[in-house]
Parts: sequence; C-alpha cells; structure tokens
Amino acid sequence: MRYAAERTGSGRRIAGRLGLGHLLAGMADAVDSARAVHLDARAAAFAALAYVRHASAVVGTTTDTAMAVTQDAVQVFGDAAGHAIPPVERSMREAKASQAIAGNTRMQRRAIGRAFAAR
Repeated sequence: MRYAAERTGSGRRIAGRLGLGHLLAGMADAVDSARAVHLDARAAAFAALAYVRHASAVVGTTTDTAMAVTQDAVQVFGDAAGHAIPPVERSMREAKASQAIAGNTRMQRRAIGRAFAAR
C-alpha cells in the first residue's frame, strides 16, 4: 500500500487513481475473507467439531486468495515487479506452488461435498 502511495506514473501518484483504489480495496477484502474462513475453521477445531469441510474451505480459499492478491500486487508494482522488487514476484511463485501442492479449488470442493454427504 505504501508503495502505491509513493509510485508515480504519467507525472502523478498512482494511489489517487480510482482503478487502483478499487484494486487495493478488493485485495484487502479478499484477505479479510480468507482470514474469516480460517478463523471459522479454527473455531470448529477448538469446539471439537468434524472440521474436514472447514479445513478444505481454508485450503481452497487461502491458496486462491494468495494467488489473486499477489497477481494484483504485481500489477501495482508494474515494471518494478520483476526487477527491483523480487519479494512480490517470489510471493506470487510461492502462491502458485501452494495451489499445486494443496490441490486446486475443485478438489477442495469435492472434499467439502463429501463432508456434507457423510452427515
């Protein structure tokens, strides 16, 4: 966020542009939503509930959110993303690896469906 406030393009700060504000707000909303799913799963685990559904929701939501948010971050950083700012690029590669390791969202939804069917 700080970088977006400092970066300029075409002679003016990019943070003041409406499209970027919407992008940053969407990124924040996505992270907050993933955090809420995580906290819901955590509460289910502490309550000793069967939380397979919750765990699968966390995996699917957080890996997809990480990928989407890091892709948007690369857009915010623009030209600098692949050169001067390696943490953004590395974060995106790690998010993609997490998706591959954890299984895609479709696989997680299949596990959630099985959990509902087992009731």
